[in-house]
Amino acid sequence: MTDIAFEALARGDAPAALAAAEAAVLATPDSSVAHQALGLAQQMSGDLSAAVASMEHAISLAPDRAELHFARARMAIRQSDSATADASLSDALRADPNALPAYLTKLHLALNRSQPDEAERQLRLAQRVSPDHPQVIAAEGALALMRRDGERALKLFTLAATALPNDPLVLAGLGLSYRVAKNYAFAEAALVRAIALQPDAVALRWALIESLRAQNREDEALEPLRELLLRVPNDRGGLALLGDLLSKRGEFEPALAAYQKMIVQPPLNLPALDRLLQRLIEHGLGSQAVDLSEQVIAAFPADAGVWQRRVQLARPDAEAMDEVLARWQLAQPKQPQALAMRAELEEWRGDLALGESLALEVLATAPDVVSAEAIVLRAELLRDPQAALRRIERLLEDQSTQQWQRPLRFWRALAFDRLNRPENAMAAWADMWVNTSGGFNLPALPAGKAEPAESTVDGEPPKLLWAPPGGRPREVLAMLTSVAGLFLLQDRFTDFPRQDGLGPLRADGSMVDRAGWRAHIEQRGVDPARSIDWLPHWDARLAAALPGAKLIAVISDPRDLLMNWMAFSSSFPLRFIGVQTCANWLRELLEPLALRLESEDADLLVIRDVELCSDPVGVAKRLQSYLNLDALPNADAASDVRKGLGGQPECFAPGHWRQYQGLLGQAFDSLSPLAMRLGFGAD
Repeated sequence: MTDIAFEALARGDAPAALAAAEAAVLATPDSSVAHQALGLAQQMSGDLSAAVASMEHAISLAPDRAELHFARARMAIRQSDSATADASLSDALRADPNALPAYLTKLHLALNRSQPDEAERQLRLAQRVSPDHPQVIAAEGALALMRRDGERALKLFTLAATALPNDPLVLAGLGLSYRVAKNYAFAEAALVRAIALQPDAVALRWALIESLRAQNREDEALEPLRELLLRVPNDRGGLALLGDLLSKRGEFEPALAAYQKMIVQPPLNLPALDRLLQRLIEHGLGSQAVDLSEQVIAAFPADAGVWQRRVQLARPDAEAMDEVLARWQLAQPKQPQALAMRAELEEWRGDLALGESLALEVLATAPDVVSAEAIVLRAELLRDPQAALRRIERLLEDQSTQQWQRPLRFWRALAFDRLNRPENAMAAWADMWVNTSGGFNLPALPAGKAEPAESTVDGEPPKLLWAPPGGRPREVLAMLTSVAGLFLLQDRFTDFPRQDGLGPLRADGSMVDRAGWRAHIEQRGVDPARSIDWLPHWDARLAAALPGAKLIAVISDPRDLLMNWMAFSSSFPLRFIGVQTCANWLRELLEPLALRLESEDADLLVIRDVELCSDPVGVAKRLQSYLNLDALPNADAASDVRKGLGGQPECFAPGHWRQYQGLLGQAFDSLSPLAMRLGFGAD
């Protein structure tokens, strides 16, 4: 009966093998061969525990049979029991020092454990038994692969494949070797054959997917990727790649489903969550971002980082933020980050005293929560800049505040400014810019006078709003936002601006005419006639491209622009690369505006910062008249956005440059004539 059982095992007939082996054990209960057959049949049937028991009984009957120990080792490998596998292989070699399969198995176990030296030792032992055996040659190829010797690995696996053309391990090694050699078409062919023989080999499926992608056949990679995910449904890398590939095909909904499934798999990957949330928001899918954050909260309710992101998604709705914070504090009553965000909310609402009180409560139990310390610091800047300065210096020395380095340097300069120490303030701003990453270099300005383009577009002319670096456009934007039915286009200040060539860097497309300008806006479902396009840049070339456009220029004294740019940066992130260099660039930038102002151009409305501060109602009336608006803009909106977090200013008051005249006299002198031409005093 044992012969019948082994014949059934050879042809893969598990039921017949099991029936014959059970009969053999009944007939010859003391036969190690019968129990061996039973163990192998049980293994083929999927009953690994019973198979182990039968094989161990066979070993007890014939402990000197090496093949029994080897079979037990293979069962231990399937059970991920490395200790038993190692012991069984050693037992097999004690029974038969020339047991080649045992040496090869030890070699492959060493490779799986990233132990190339041990694999080398086992290879030498296997070569002593049978140096020309194709499995030994293949094993040497696998070792060469681990040591990144792709050329040798390919040579060895090719040689092994001539003797074993259908061996799954040889085919796998051959495919991987071709991939290392960047011969992706041959790698694909070998890997497809290897996977057919080892359908559960996830690593081979990944190698096939990457081989297809390397041939720019990402659409074809989708099928093996989906097959991989059928076997390992929660594979994070596979789900992320599926989302990426579907996104490229424009299949955003199924891509989102893949990303969502990936994100909720433990362990939590906050950077991946951040990227996905950002992508959703960029596509205008804010509600889906909220839904996703709620799913992640359900999966990781004890992670403060997830709750923080959920609160941030609720901005700027204070009531929604309240609701999320209440849930967070209920879920984690002693979480200092929750109380810190409550303090931030109160500060943002304008209740500075309550915000500071809550921040101090956080610091009493969690002194390392920098966001809470920042609230206290901002409060000190208002009432005691010397105390704020001491706090800033301490935080700058703390290595745990690396992500706060730029704001801390900014606040340090602001504290020196409040203390009327301009030399220290200038040094602090210079230090801030040295330690600032990102931002664009100053764009080159067009030389000469540009000829206006011909326009055949009927209807309303473009309405543009612009403020130079250091200006304060948000006050005018806030006024205009209050007018129902008026669209403020602000996408040029995001990571995905319109590609119409009207940006400051001149690298985002060929410059459009009025028809092209209108078409780009209409693609967004917005009426150009009811739109105000906020520009990061304006010059004569742009004016020539859009003849007849109505420009609102929000300006300050050029000397104030220079100071505000240096201290508060700019709406469009242009680097401040030196006082005199930036002063010269500002002078060149503002020259076309001065010429238009002097010509009394009817398509130009200049709003000065002194007017915004002293007569916002007058500014609102001028905007209504110039833009022919149905309603008067809300003048109070300007003051509402004038201050930032903690009551800190978003820019200096008009004329603040005078406090630095002794230090920056040369730069200011170079701007004084321009200041007079733009309607500001010489001093």
